[in-house]
Amino acid sequence: MAGQPHFKPAYGFEPASPLGPEAEVGEAVPGLRAFLEHLGLEEHLGAANDWCAEMGAAVLLEVVESVEDLAEALPLDEGEAETLRRRARVAMSALETRGQIVAQEAVVPLGEDESFAFAGRTFIGKRKATREGGDEASA
Repeated sequence: MAGQPHFKPAYGFEPASPLGPEAEVGEAVPGLRAFLEHLGLEEHLGAANDWCAEMGAAVLLEVVESVEDLAEALPLDEGEAETLRRRARVAMSALETRGQIVAQEAVVPLGEDESFAFAGRTFIGKRKATREGGDEASA
């Protein structure tokens, strides 16, 4: 048939979510359980889930970027806290390399978006229109 795809998707498989994998049962952030198990801190999963919910962390990258705060919030002894601080980025990289977790970008980009301007109570897209004479017209 014209205009129809020549293949059908495999039965029983659903397309991957564009937002990445969902968190497993018992974890607030996808990959948090595997991350803590890799560091030998799996018994602190409940406290880490509470911290993620309080801080609004949605992906593991945000947890690793705030590892200092996480180390203070968890009931860790000094050696465990130091291990968490030193090995967090290496642990995440190792888990991504092995395929145990999927890399996800931070939910809020760190850079400033220059495509919008704040004017009063309204966000306005920055765009410049030009007339035929080369004069700029107000957008």
